[in-house]
Amino acid sequence: MAGTTTVRIATTYNIPLEDAARYTARWREDHRDSDRAFTIDVQELKDIIDELGRRHHHQCPIKEIRVYFGIKDDGKEGLILVGVDKDGKDITSLPPTPGRADLDNSGTYDFTKPCPDTCDNTSPLS
Repeated sequence: MAGTTTVRIATTYNIPLEDAARYTARWREDHRDSDRAFTIDVQELKDIIDELGRRHHHQCPIKEIRVYFGIKDDGKEGLILVGVDKDGKDITSLPPTPGRADLDNSGTYDFTKPCPDTCDNTSPLS
């Protein structure tokens, strides 16, 4: 398919493209007024994992990242990412970083870019 990149990675998390296309088509059908997807910058995702690890590793190490759906103050949909500890609890508060009073210690993040603004219209998932 033109414009689509195919990369073969064998993991236990892979699902067939046909299933993924069916799932996303069902979402679009059931949520016509919602965003179709969100783009997440890989480096920003690595940064959140590193920051959570640095700022919270002694008390409660991060084991997962949970994604919540939300509506921003401007009415646009967004994803809120938060670290999850070994007990399945959201890490919503982080210890302060010495010398960095400018950092928010909430433990919640939103650096996603919504689709349709960032869609790949050539993808079978769009």
